[in-house]
Amino acid sequence: MDVATELKAPAISLKAGPMAHSKLVAQGGFQVVPQLFSRDSILAMFREACQLFPRATEERREGEDHEDWRGGLPPRKLLSTAGGPVQDSLYAAPALSCFLSEVIGMHIKPSSNRASYSYYCRTGDHLALHRDVIQCDVSVIVVISDNAGANQKGGELVVYPDRMQEPLSHIRINPEHGAVRLKLIAGESVVLAGGIIPHLVNSVADGQYRITAPMCFEALT
Repeated sequence: MDVATELKAPAISLKAGPMAHSKLVAQGGFQVVPQLFSRDSILAMFREACQLFPRATEERREGEDHEDWRGGLPPRKLLSTAGGPVQDSLYAAPALSCFLSEVIGMHIKPSSNRASYSYYCRTGDHLALHRDVIQCDVSVIVVISDNAGANQKGGELVVYPDRMQEPLSHIRINPEHGAVRLKLIAGESVVLAGGIIPHLVNSVADGQYRITAPMCFEALT
């Protein structure tokens, strides 16, 4: 057994939680769902996100993140705000938790009473490589709006399905290896085993604005 294997095995077993043996992780750690929410629901969230934008605060951090597994303080530059009643009703809907439990292969529940909106609307807005915090075993990222086409670069979600058992410091050394770039368009969603699969959001391009609705769920043992 090499040194890397010795380091990664216990850390994953301690921090991955019950999701480690889920159907979602066995299938690569993510699943794109083109129509998780109806067109009317996406439009309602877009309107709410626009109404709440004046309350958005900047999330900004530079420098290095020394966390190898979950949480940490990944570099970032974006705006975010807590959601409102439209998103609240969708996030808390039993039908959503039921559907996600089927996709994931185990029961889940919302991690809190409220999710949020993220605004990548300035050149260079991004979220660096990380795994999600302990309370966020599953992330559902809903794209509310993006003025760039599906084939235009900027704002892609990058996931590493073949590197789920590697410490983040290894991935940072060679970030192109195993990278899968997901350029979801408005209305599409991705279900992500966020506490296990490494992921990041690439910088948006000049003039691009992208609004997402990230929702966190906790796996039940």
